[in-house]
Amino acid sequence: MKLIVDELIADTNQPEPDLTLLNQQIEICKATLKRLLMTAEESQSSQHKPRQLHIYFSELVERWQLMRPSLNASIEIADAPMLALFHPTIDQSILNLLNNAADASPEKVEISIDWTRENVTLDIRDYGAGLDPLAVDELGKPFVTDKSNGLGLGLFLSRATLTRYGGTVKLQNTAGGGTHTQIVLPLQSAEHNPWGDELE
Repeated sequence: MKLIVDELIADTNQPEPDLTLLNQQIEICKATLKRLLMTAEESQSSQHKPRQLHIYFSELVERWQLMRPSLNASIEIADAPMLALFHPTIDQSILNLLNNAADASPEKVEISIDWTRENVTLDIRDYGAGLDPLAVDELGKPFVTDKSNGLGLGLFLSRATLTRYGGTVKLQNTAGGGTHTQIVLPLQSAEHNPWGDELE
């Protein structure tokens, strides 16, 4: 696909928007495969490196936006310098919850990411139909979902992964309609790093 798209772009003075989008999607696939390989290698070698939080979350949200090109999202990410270390599986858990919001409300999603020395807080607000009040306490369990074609496994796995590394996930209906999802992740110090690496 990459070769074909490159040839089509080379043969066109001004590439069609669809070609440009397809090329971006292919690059996402390549980057995802590369990250999967790196994650596998890191899991075996236990070599995880801390990153600046602003860069980490900016890249994560950018990947998500490229996956959802028609999404209308308002995003605020703090820029206070802070090094942190997250297990590689946390990326996908956050993406799953962002995708839930995008599925519920593609026309408007608001995201705010901020941190202190102890925690990172991600607030995700969608303007969809909201949660079923009768099932809200059961959400997050396998095979419980408010999607007509879902199995509830995405939220279950995301919550399980984030909880495993000390995080929490809370979902609640908002007064103006839609759902507020809040993720809180602890910032690990070298002394309490669960993967045995030292922060540099």
